[in-house]
Amino acid sequence: MRIKFLLSGFIASSASFALAACATALQAPQAATPDASSGTATRASSTCLSSPCVYVANQDYALSSVTIYPLDATGNTAPIGQISGDRTQLDNVTAVAVDADRNVYAGGSLNGPGRITVYSPGAHGNVAPARFIHGRHTGLDTADGITLDAKGDIYVANGSYFCGGGVLVFAPGANGDATPIRTIAGDKTRLCHAAGIAVDKTGEIYVSNIASVSPSVNVYAGDANGDASPIRRITGSHTEFGDPTGIALDAQGRIYVSDFGGVYVFRAGANGNVAPIRAVHGSRDDLKDTFGIALDTNSELYATKYPPSGVNVYAAGADGDVAPIRAIDGSKTRLHDPVGVAIR
Repeated sequence: MRIKFLLSGFIASSASFALAACATALQAPQAATPDASSGTATRASSTCLSSPCVYVANQDYALSSVTIYPLDATGNTAPIGQISGDRTQLDNVTAVAVDADRNVYAGGSLNGPGRITVYSPGAHGNVAPARFIHGRHTGLDTADGITLDAKGDIYVANGSYFCGGGVLVFAPGANGDATPIRTIAGDKTRLCHAAGIAVDKTGEIYVSNIASVSPSVNVYAGDANGDASPIRRITGSHTEFGDPTGIALDAQGRIYVSDFGGVYVFRAGANGNVAPIRAVHGSRDDLKDTFGIALDTNSELYATKYPPSGVNVYAAGADGDVAPIRAIDGSKTRLHDPVGVAIR
């Protein structure tokens, strides 16, 4: 399993990752030039600035990208926008988020210190980021998950090449070698490799945690800082967790967790060794490796998959061995090793 090796097997390859981290540096953004595909760019801009779109982080080692689709995209369909190329400074991108103003946030990397690149609304093609968060003071390691709260604070699931990851919170508009305004890390947090992150409407912070012993979803108070203990923790044999990765919340506070090959749903406020109330899992679901998940306003569930590279969409309330109601997959989609997914 490709992504499972990268995240669960991070300890075995830590030495080579550390050497690569020391050798990688991020160049300052340069002024962007118009992309030749102006028709596609115009369509992406006009569609996604006025209607929800699907944004996918493609980890492709040769050419990382963020591909963008209309919400109703299905089948072997080309993206209406794509951020890719050497000027984008995307590197093994695994996470994507979009804020209320439609700025696009992309996070990685596995070839060096973590970075977050931020692109202007409607960005398309080989464009430089409008700003980035990167450098020694940021504390970024892998940036496997990104989300934003209603104030615009930027939350990062900062996975570690060694067991000892955490959560970094940056101020709105953070740029360059910015220091987090809060950090959740330390023994009491019970975090090993923070893989996914979500924030609910009360400000509580949900983190999916990959660990060889006691994989979990940890929940922290909205003002948690430092070596803070979780206020709730979903873990144990009844949860069916192996490697919990992506995480999302619906309007009722239910907790959706992807775990290579399936998605598990827990009731709002779940705590302890509890079974999911629903699970999308089985031979018909067409999920092999799945990492990123997102929900639209109708609670339809979007899940990245590999192989083949694609995004599956499941009906609201889907449960059991169910087929997706539609899927974005095929050579025209330009999906390659999709990991993170966001809807805005």
